Amino acid sequence: MGSLSLSISAAAFLVSIISFYYSRRAWNESNRPLVTARVSSLGMGGNAAIPLSIVVENTGNRPAKSIRLSVDKTKLNSILLVNESDSLRRQIERCFSDEGFIPVIANGRQVSNSFGLLCEDEPTWRGDRLDIQVSYQDLDGRSFKHTIPLKIGEDAGFASGFWT
Repeated sequence: MGSLSLSISAAAFLVSIISFYYSRRAWNESNRPLVTARVSSLGMGGNAAIPLSIVVENTGNRPAKSIRLSVDKTKLNSILLVNESDSLRRQIERCFSDEGFIPVIANGRQVSNSFGLLCEDEPTWRGDRLDIQVSYQDLDGRSFKHTIPLKIGEDAGFASGFWT
């Protein structure tokens, strides 16, 4: 009888340890920053040119720090149509350099930067997709890194069709 109660107590203790582990793990996953990036036309579409911005936002419930965007330079160069001396190109390239370092984004906040133009005459981009890496930390120093596909285009309609 004594060994049965000892076994039940040991099993209950083991279950409580496992439960604590998974509760702590779930809390860590749900209480963290979640930084994403997207391209936005900011509702400024027109018939001559559509200005684009890259928007970096923290949709998590904790602040994010040391945010960096990176990209394969070969891929970036293959889809940028403007020459290397163009100011639009330099603004885009700075997003992926040390100058584009974002110190902190509070939860629920966003920052943006110009990201070229869509137009018939002199577009900035060839193609409509660019994969980038977003790396950041929470305030405790835990690191996160994600690969995010950017859709280079107007964002009013996900398949380029929408009612005005």
